Amino acid sequence: MSAKIRELHPYCLGFGLFWSVPLSALLGAAGIAAPSSHWLIFVWVQQFSAVAFLPLLVRAFDHKAIALDTGVTFLAGLALALSGFLYVWCFALGNSSLLLSVTTAILLGGTCAFFYLAWQIIYSNEGQAYSAIYLSLSSVIAVALCLAVCACPPIIPCCLLSVVLPFGSAYTLWRSSQDTVALPARKLAPYKHAVFADVWKPVLCGSVICLVWSLASHMPALYDGNLVFAMLAGLGAAGLFMAVFSLRQSFQGFGAQGVYQTLFPLVGIVLFAPAMLGEQWLPFTVGTLTFGARLMLLLSFMLAAAYAARTQFSPAIIYLICTWPLHLASLIGDTIGSLLVSLPLADYAYMLRIPALCLVVGFAGFIATSFGKRAHSLAEPVDDTLLINPEQLDASFEEPVSENSDSPTMHCSDILTSRESEVVDLLLKGNTIAAIANKLLISENTVRGHMKRIYHKLNVHSRQELVDLLGK
Repeated sequence: MSAKIRELHPYCLGFGLFWSVPLSALLGAAGIAAPSSHWLIFVWVQQFSAVAFLPLLVRAFDHKAIALDTGVTFLAGLALALSGFLYVWCFALGNSSLLLSVTTAILLGGTCAFFYLAWQIIYSNEGQAYSAIYLSLSSVIAVALCLAVCACPPIIPCCLLSVVLPFGSAYTLWRSSQDTVALPARKLAPYKHAVFADVWKPVLCGSVICLVWSLASHMPALYDGNLVFAMLAGLGAAGLFMAVFSLRQSFQGFGAQGVYQTLFPLVGIVLFAPAMLGEQWLPFTVGTLTFGARLMLLLSFMLAAAYAARTQFSPAIIYLICTWPLHLASLIGDTIGSLLVSLPLADYAYMLRIPALCLVVGFAGFIATSFGKRAHSLAEPVDDTLLINPEQLDASFEEPVSENSDSPTMHCSDILTSRESEVVDLLLKGNTIAAIANKLLISENTVRGHMKRIYHKLNVHSRQELVDLLGK
């Protein structure tokens, strides 16, 4: 565990800085937003915008139309700062209007989609073990910052949401992108059916929990500031749970199904607690449901990062496949919940019908994911070392060994560092990138960096060429 902690890159925790901005907005933190009709419209449009922008941004990243360079990350930070400022102007300073609320929501939703996708690309290159730790700790950081937003005098949250957090997010994203080493991605089209078979169950589990949470979030008849802290407690507990779990063992990426089947009975109990035992149990219900929803969301993010790292498909496309359904389910649940709230229902019936609907949805998901076992993935490559284009390598690398060298094997130890020699030895023994990272207690991104330098120094482009060169 201590070795993993020493290997962590602090800039990769910057996702928590970004996450705290939309989290503060969606929770309507006390002293920042009031439950006005404009704020409810803002929440819905923000979710809709994130769902709509994400496929467009994935296409742009996949076609290299957007790169995580200085200009792009600065513009993203500026957009996040502007959306934070408009949010404060609308809801903290009481200047809300329908047009301004919708404009703010669209800007924040699109910016969130960009940051989600950018950080997922970085985490996919870090590998499954480290991405799980970064995401979990970032979640805890986001909760701590939200608590600061709730607890501080109004002027401090205004500065945090409109200046400090947005530009801190942009800077840490830029620094992390500078240290990221990405190998070329495989084409997904020939394997689309295999990818669907691999991920549909955990994606469905996460979608059902997000739908249930969005529906259940409309249970309170009045907005209560105490529920904000119940939500934050649930969010923090989920982050801490996953952080401890990830530090202690390697995350395998397909734990969402088992977690959902464990959570389902608990969800069924807590949904009816306020109606059966009284409204004093409402914070407990909200906190528990938030814990479950955030846990499933973290698992889905980790699944996307781990699956992209293992299969070497485009991280942007895998993220879209694994998490877009969860965002869509949250939007659908929020829409249905808003419509149910507007119906003329008595309080008691109102407190029962939404939980009953949630239970039906959850039970359907439980049945759908309980049958059959996951077979070995047909989408995973036999050799996880892809062809590397020498033109993509940095000019600062050392000169490669000449192809006409009399005895390249004898010169390898002279031109490779001790760590690179260890990586070569493990590669020749058939270890995957993930296995090498685990054995050397480094991230998969670090392994990729060593591999690029090894291939360039030895003038080879794949593992097979390395094997042939060294005569193993």
